[in-house]
Order: sequence, then C-alpha cells, then structure tokens
Amino acid sequence: MNNKSLFVFFFSIFSLLLFSCADSTPSILSVNAFIVYEFKDETSKPVERLSVFVQPDTEAERFKEMTVESLQTGYVWKIQDAQIMSSGKKNYVGNSFLLPYWDEHIPTGDYRVVYKDCASRTAERSFTIREKKSLVEAPVSTLNYNDIKNKKTAKDFVFDRVVLYGENKEIVYYGGNKRDFNNVAEIRKIYPDARKMCTARITADSMYALVLAPVELPEWKDNTEKKPDDEVIEDENAIIEMENEE
Repeated sequence: MNNKSLFVFFFSIFSLLLFSCADSTPSILSVNAFIVYEFKDETSKPVERLSVFVQPDTEAERFKEMTVESLQTGYVWKIQDAQIMSSGKKNYVGNSFLLPYWDEHIPTGDYRVVYKDCASRTAERSFTIREKKSLVEAPVSTLNYNDIKNKKTAKDFVFDRVVLYGENKEIVYYGGNKRDFNNVAEIRKIYPDARKMCTARITADSMYALVLAPVELPEWKDNTEKKPDDEVIEDENAIIEMENEE
C-alpha cells in the first residue's frame, strides 16, 4: 500500500469515528431536581424556585436547549442559557433559577425533562418531587427567619451545605462546611473569586433546599503589607517635630 492509499485509509477511519461520535443520540443518565426557598436578606420573604440539572452521556458543551414540564399543571420551563456544573468526572447541565408561574408555588408531582443537543437530537426522562406534609402545614414563607437560622423551625432541612458565589452569581464552590469557612481571610485565600457565601440546608430526600441570607465577603488584605504612604508621612512628621522640640 503506497503512502497516498495509506493516507486515504486512515482519513476515512478518522472521519467515520468523528461523525459517528458527533451523531450519537444523547441519553440522560440522571436528574437532580429540587424546590429551593432562598432568602435574599433576613427581613424579606423567601424566593421560591425550581432547580433542575441533568447528567447527559455526551459532552455538556453539546447542549442546545432543555425543557422541564410539570405533568399535573402543564407548566413548561424552557432552558437555553444553561449552567454547567462539574463533580469529579461528571458534568451536569441545567438551571437553578426556574421561577413559578405568576404568584403560584412550584408544583409538586410528576415532571418530564427533554434534553436537546446541538444536532437537535433529544432524550427525555421523568422525575417526581413529592409533597412534604410539614411544609404544607407550616410553609417556609410563614416562619421567622431567626428561628429558621437557629434551627428552631424548618427542622426537615437536616443537611448543611456551603455555596460560594462569584461576582456574576456563578457557583465557585458547593459542598460541605469546612473549618476554613469560619474565617473570611481563609475563604478568600482558597477561593479568591468568591464574593458571597450562603448556607444551604437540604432535606433528607434531597427534594427541598433552604438557602439562608448571603454573607458578603469583603476584600481581604494581608496585614503584613506596607502601610499606605499617608501613614508613613505622618510618622516622618512626628519624628521631625520631636527633633525640633529638642
């Protein structure tokens, strides 16, 4: 086989592999969905929203759009500007800011999510958000914020997580509470892009989340840095005045 024939052979194999991968039909490996109650501050009522993320079996960058439908109500949310999150080798695509229709609540019950990739191929999967009796009897919006914060109420939210947000509300970190998070300087050292920190509490069934009011993370400055010029000048003037007195 001459060089030209060899080149054509390998090019054909490469093209076949490339296009077969690009045209593969996507599937959804898992769905993570929950209802969120988020406090913007300590005095306002919480904002209720729906968070839905899917784990596709193809590259997350191939995402085109996704729709989430409540089968009981017929409400549909279309996601085109998706958030992409990574956990180890797993990639998740979705949106955590799906707001309820008008002044209603996010419905519980059965849902269907349809994922579409850049080749307009689709995959769908169903999921369910079960109603929680305690939240029906005592809605989060009716509870005192300090009682929630101090765990006197809303006791179904049992697992604490920390969320660090960047300047554009992107998630910089999501996970367990670390000892270093008790110190702003340590947070900014490890996560210099973090601007806000929130505590999120999750129910045991992972279907509901409660986000407490955010804590602003001010700029951290090393105490060992040099004093500003104006402080240096004041020290020099003090020395001059002492010399004049002598």
